[in-house]
Amino acid sequence: MATNNSVNTSLQGQTGTVAFVGSTSPTLVTPRIAQINDANGNPILALPPTASAVNYVSIVGNATGAPVSIRASGTDIDISMYAVTKGNAGFVIQTQATSIPPFIIGSGTGGQHTTNFLFTDSAITRNVSFPDASGTVALTNSTTATSWTPTMSFVTPGDLSISYSVQLGYYSVIGNILYFFFNITFTPTFTTSSGQFLITGLPAVIGVTPTYGSVITQNNVTYPAGTTYLTLNSQAGSSQFRIWAGGSANAGGYLTTTSFVTTLAVNIQGCGFYFLS
Repeated sequence: MATNNSVNTSLQGQTGTVAFVGSTSPTLVTPRIAQINDANGNPILALPPTASAVNYVSIVGNATGAPVSIRASGTDIDISMYAVTKGNAGFVIQTQATSIPPFIIGSGTGGQHTTNFLFTDSAITRNVSFPDASGTVALTNSTTATSWTPTMSFVTPGDLSISYSVQLGYYSVIGNILYFFFNITFTPTFTTSSGQFLITGLPAVIGVTPTYGSVITQNNVTYPAGTTYLTLNSQAGSSQFRIWAGGSANAGGYLTTTSFVTTLAVNIQGCGFYFLS
């Protein structure tokens, strides 16, 4: 006959082949389990011990309409969580969501920032490759225009202050090419600024030069002598570009502080594209 031991942590005295029968829905408080097997006796969940463990996993249910969760718990304030595969095997996340974002990452204080990943509901396979380099990974194959905020400056800002009345920027990415548009109206105030004029804040770092782009329209910009048109110029590894002025009978030059009048409002619109890698 099976009996409780003195501290109620195990069963003692059970003999023979007849299984112990407990209540229909017993409550187990802090049982010690090394492994759980399925109905065929095969392992389905292993719980290897860790000496002096203080952090653990909580599986939490929820009410109707609310999500269940797997959470890191324990005495530490910050606890990471790993999902590790074995050998040369991948990690698969599968969902059947079609009317809501199928993959969502919440980050920041209290998870206040939400990043939604949207995919087409079709029987196709998409591959997303990340470059083997440090830096910002830009959105790939964006079919909609995404906003960015263009700003202006000079190589040596000095005492430059800027008031913007228009700051529009949009971009889309196809493959490793980023297409962009910008429209800025600004009033610069400066006395000690110098050097080339810069438009900064591009949505991703330029991978390779050159950047292909042009100024569509402008007002209150003074061209260098002998120049008649404006193009965009940049360097790999930067997130800004300069404006080059050219002409048929002139070698050309960049727009600088001499191309602008302090306290006079300026509008510049342009578009172009560049390679991310």
